[in-house]
Amino acid sequence: MKITQPEKTKSTICHQIEELKHIITQISDHSVRPCENCHDVCPSCGSLKCACNCSKECSKIPEKLSSDSVLYPIEDSISPLVYCFNEMNICQTCWSCEGHNDMSGRLEKLPQIWFYTDSFMLLRVLDDCLSLLKAKSLLVVAWQLSTTYTERTCEQSTFALKPDLSFIDHIDLKDLHKDITVLSENFPKMIKKISLDYLNLLNKSLLTVN
Repeated sequence: MKITQPEKTKSTICHQIEELKHIITQISDHSVRPCENCHDVCPSCGSLKCACNCSKECSKIPEKLSSDSVLYPIEDSISPLVYCFNEMNICQTCWSCEGHNDMSGRLEKLPQIWFYTDSFMLLRVLDDCLSLLKAKSLLVVAWQLSTTYTERTCEQSTFALKPDLSFIDHIDLKDLHKDITVLSENFPKMIKKISLDYLNLLNKSLLTVN
């Protein structure tokens, strides 16, 4: 079965362009602290808001990235990816899990991160990044985006980023943690590049649409 592409309209293209511009602007802005709950005095400039010394190596990330640092601190193995999403400032993270094995050592809970967004272009860009990283054999397994639970009072939809183990009988949790490191290290530059590529393509398409 072959399904034709929907007709391109000027309004749709313009909307996609604005979404991409927002992604590129936000991901290029390093003036905001990734950890919203961090109000520590910066040892470099004395500010309470700068991002001078912010990095994924900060020992306070599990505490400062969580809305409830006492009951729900960010788990160590997923914190690089949670930090990465917040550093890019392109969507709001809302839940994460580093993954867990059962008593026999078999994977029981998948590592994953949940986030809010209403940008379909962001989802397309993220999906392209995941496909490229797997195609380059940088990921042990394929990772996927999926819709997940959203409270009815929430204006934005919730999406999950997690490994796809549909055709895998057994996987070592340590390998999935390696993938988390790869994702956190590659996402910022890949998302920006792919967004720019899409933006150039859409700007050209805009010239051909009535």
